[in-house]
Amino acid sequence: MKFKFGTDGWRAVIADEFTFANVRIVAEAISLFMKEKGTADRGAVVGYDARFLSPEFAIAVADVLSSNGIDVYLPERDVPTPFIAFSIKELNAGGAVMITASHNPPIYSGIKFIPEYIHPALPDVTDRIEELIKFVRRRRKEKKEAIKGKIQRFDPFPSYRKHLENVIDFSLLRKNPHYAIYDPLYASGRGFLDEILRDVGWKVEVLHNVRNPLFGEMLPDPSEGNLLELREKMRKEGDIGLSTDGDADRFGIVDRGGDFITPNEVFAIALKYLVEEKKLRGVIVRSVATTSMLDSLAKLYDLPLKEVPVGFKFVGKAMKDEEGLLGGEESGGMTIKGHIPEKDGVLACLLICEICAKWGKTLKEILEEIYARIGRFFFQRVDIPVEEKGKMKMLRALKRVGSSFAGMKIREINEMDGIKLNFEDGSWLLLRPSGTEPIMRCYIESHSEENLSLLREEIEKML
Repeated sequence: MKFKFGTDGWRAVIADEFTFANVRIVAEAISLFMKEKGTADRGAVVGYDARFLSPEFAIAVADVLSSNGIDVYLPERDVPTPFIAFSIKELNAGGAVMITASHNPPIYSGIKFIPEYIHPALPDVTDRIEELIKFVRRRRKEKKEAIKGKIQRFDPFPSYRKHLENVIDFSLLRKNPHYAIYDPLYASGRGFLDEILRDVGWKVEVLHNVRNPLFGEMLPDPSEGNLLELREKMRKEGDIGLSTDGDADRFGIVDRGGDFITPNEVFAIALKYLVEEKKLRGVIVRSVATTSMLDSLAKLYDLPLKEVPVGFKFVGKAMKDEEGLLGGEESGGMTIKGHIPEKDGVLACLLICEICAKWGKTLKEILEEIYARIGRFFFQRVDIPVEEKGKMKMLRALKRVGSSFAGMKIREINEMDGIKLNFEDGSWLLLRPSGTEPIMRCYIESHSEENLSLLREEIEKML
């Protein structure tokens, strides 16, 4: 089999390719990588999500790291990925391994490696780990060194929670308590975000508040279609609806009245608040697939903006290197200035709670204020099932369209990640292969619903 680290780690079907034997091979390669980089003597954090066999896979990884002389910090229960990432900083560890397949279907599991720089591993790291995996498979019967590292249990929540006091205004949350309904989707956010909000005096109702490796036979993805129960509850009661994905590094937000607020809209609201209320400045970082609302707001606030390829590893690197103010990815990943350069659904939900507590408006009302200044934006993502061999054919076909598409003049063709057509009127269309699934993702944004429909119809005809 081939071990391939995609956009955010190696993922495979449990008991097919994601087996204990293969997990140990990957863990061995990570051990060798940490030794090469000189970070092994600082120890490693190993975390896991709520999926089937995740605790057991995490123990297998811990055993392999320990057998290579690396001390391991292992939590007692499944925890969010951002807790594990923050623990690297808190413990001065040499890196972390997270057992998670994030928002993928329950038959999948995965391994994410987070180096000492705290955001997901960049391609140079994952490429090297893939090379070391080949080396490990050739020398598997060799004996390990005699010195074993310690494995110690720890709780990453208290120090993470204390850190949040530097980023979120908890005094404001206490002064203006609201009623939140939270859906952790049977996954790793349960018992954390709700506890924080209760401790500052908020009324909190939690849906699906148990570990269920099948996630209620749904994707653990806080998208509009997966939050029907939360949206229905919010139509009747509640001030703000919150959700996090399988490992709680992504977020979903539902407004009073049951309206789903897209991640792109959340970024715009968050940026308005950070600049206008908190008076913060810095670089805005977005992926190539994320809304141009951020570009318009960057121009409005006279802030620099950096576009990066899809994958929060690139967003995180830019946030760290260039003193970013807000980093966002349309799939629901966000971080802000003062926090770790890793996407964090718990942080995003708390920031939205702070905004509601401060401004006392619905999120739709805040969006209308934004639209009044920069115009409306309409966004859509379409996932197209396709085998690997068909992905490049699709990209080549789009690249050959000429100077116009769907009757709209093309201003620029961007090949940073996939093929992105930027049009003269500010609309854009991006086609890119998923790094973790056998699909092509098509992203479209326009200032009018009519043009959005035209672009979608044309791409569907072409494909």
